[in-house]
Amino acid sequence: MITKIDSVMLECDNCKEPYESGSGYSIFIDESSLKTYADDDDWYTETKDGKPTGKHFCDKCYHFDDNDEFILNVKRTKI
Repeated sequence: MITKIDSVMLECDNCKEPYESGSGYSIFIDESSLKTYADDDDWYTETKDGKPTGKHFCDKCYHFDDNDEFILNVKRTKI
């Protein structure tokens, strides 16, 4: 039997690359488990006033400077 299900993926808002877990999975059944895996793999979830903005960045597209400020790698930006 084939059953259709809803699933979610995460894409970097800078370089557009999809998130792939260490096990090779890129499609998840729910946002909660996807976010947990992505957070563990150093994907950054942007927040404003303590609330998520909905933007996510892969570990290749950002770093924090000496003042703990978020720095976006604009060389990897894809439109």
